[in-house]
Amino acid sequence: MNNRVKQIVRFLISLKFGIILLIIIALYSVIGTVLPQHMPDEIYLQRYPSYGQLILALSLNRVYSSVIFTSLLVLFGLNLLGCTVKSLRGQLKQARKGFFPKTALIGEQMENSPDQADALAYFKYRKYQVEKHDRGFRAAKYRWGVLGPAVTHAGIIFVLAAGIISSAASREGFVNLLPGQEVTLDERGIALRLDDFYMTFLENGSVEQYFSDLTVSSGPDDQRSETIWVNRPMQYRGINFYQASFGWVSSLVIRDAETGETRTQRQMQDGQDFFFQPGHLTVVLYGFFPELAIGHNQQPVSLSHRQKNPHYGVVLYEFNRLAGTYIIGPGEVIRHGDWEITFSHSTLYTGILFRSDPSYPVALIGFIVLMLGMLISFYCYPRFAEYSDGALHTWSRKNGWVFHRTVSRHLDQS
Repeated sequence: MNNRVKQIVRFLISLKFGIILLIIIALYSVIGTVLPQHMPDEIYLQRYPSYGQLILALSLNRVYSSVIFTSLLVLFGLNLLGCTVKSLRGQLKQARKGFFPKTALIGEQMENSPDQADALAYFKYRKYQVEKHDRGFRAAKYRWGVLGPAVTHAGIIFVLAAGIISSAASREGFVNLLPGQEVTLDERGIALRLDDFYMTFLENGSVEQYFSDLTVSSGPDDQRSETIWVNRPMQYRGINFYQASFGWVSSLVIRDAETGETRTQRQMQDGQDFFFQPGHLTVVLYGFFPELAIGHNQQPVSLSHRQKNPHYGVVLYEFNRLAGTYIIGPGEVIRHGDWEITFSHSTLYTGILFRSDPSYPVALIGFIVLMLGMLISFYCYPRFAEYSDGALHTWSRKNGWVFHRTVSRHLDQS
């Protein structure tokens, strides 16, 4: 039983298992990049009718906060921690003053060995730790550089810990707002108001950028107003507010054809339907087209989001039977029986993602430690040299040839 447990532990801290975990984490990250995240559930069911339920069941709509992704990070962190602890004992031994590898004398040997005094002066000038012996001397520098991989691993572990903390403790939400609308984030006691939303366009009509003027407050004496755009969030009391999406909301009006009385008025987004009970009518807003054009398949399309030629695609059903399809402009009337159906205007709305994450300090520490470990590994790797019986040998596990050529060039010039 003990042998079986040891085998399992060895596998869990092995390089092979670490690579497997990295591949799975990478695949999940690809999914989180390709698949839109943090959208309402109904959007996934509409866009992906064959896989929508599976996406929601596996939390692929929230990849980076899912239990599966968090578990993968925990396993990878434990794997990396085990590997680091396993190798740390030997690394600490090699980092001690006086350590000298037995393989040093089989390293590179200088073709024209320098005078011992010149070689000794060179290594002392370069701040090597020099130990004399009866046949010459030994020199070593950056013994502690062997700890570079351990420091790098520690940085990665900090970053993974930040990811786990983020998954467990971060809070986020999503809200669609029209200009002038305000919502209260009850669990935070903060009010969010969209003062204005607007877009800028390139010459070809494509969207260059879209902006939201936000006001966030937790009381009359504590509020902040800022303009946010993509990749430029707003921060308030540890909460980040991100510009996430935008769309159009259109105003449907149904009137009595005889009296002109308004019987219903409501806001609709593209693809939504509304059942009007008095007329047994279902009104489907096929789409709002700000700059209407007819595509090659004879279907309506919009050339841009600029309202240069706005029209609505509308489909009517009566008693669940198709009653007609229409393309109308703002204010134009569809007369059906006793009812007049019109869309008066459309307004841009925006989607705001808000998120609080206490993992930022841990992630920053992890990044600093990670960069420090990489600098140690690449620039402060251990270097050893031994002068014995008139011959100078140099040795380093990394960049040994470069180290040897550097020493040779300097001693030849001296």
